Amino acid sequence: LVDQARAKVLEIAGLEVFVNDWEKLPLFYTQYELDKSTRNAIRDMRLRQNPMRLAKALRDYGTGQMPNLWPQLNQIQIPTCIIVGELDGKFCKIAKNIVSVMPNFEMHVVDNSGHTIHVEEMADFDRIVIGIIIKEEKND
Repeated sequence: LVDQARAKVLEIAGLEVFVNDWEKLPLFYTQYELDKSTRNAIRDMRLRQNPMRLAKALRDYGTGQMPNLWPQLNQIQIPTCIIVGELDGKFCKIAKNIVSVMPNFEMHVVDNSGHTIHVEEMADFDRIVIGIIIKEEKND
């Protein structure tokens, strides 16, 4: 229902009001620590989005629309990786729960980062992803 309400805000109040609300979500509070030019670039990118497409994405692909696949996680046999920021308590907890049920699961926790690791700690994110790719290429 939250995603449905956010979609309505987009359609009724417009993109700028939506972005203002979005940027205040606790999930993104660590972005306030980014330098001003980076924060402005992220905001500008958000404000260039198509509000109707964003509304559709929220309705069709929001977490409230996703099926519960937890019972099937232990059936995944391919190597799987999740990268979480140490300051993102919700997703750190989810990742730890996944580790307990998935056989080939690799978890990386990035220090001093929240939900948007690829923005907040770009070098660490790149190092982890490149390391995973190199490791998998060696295994092929």
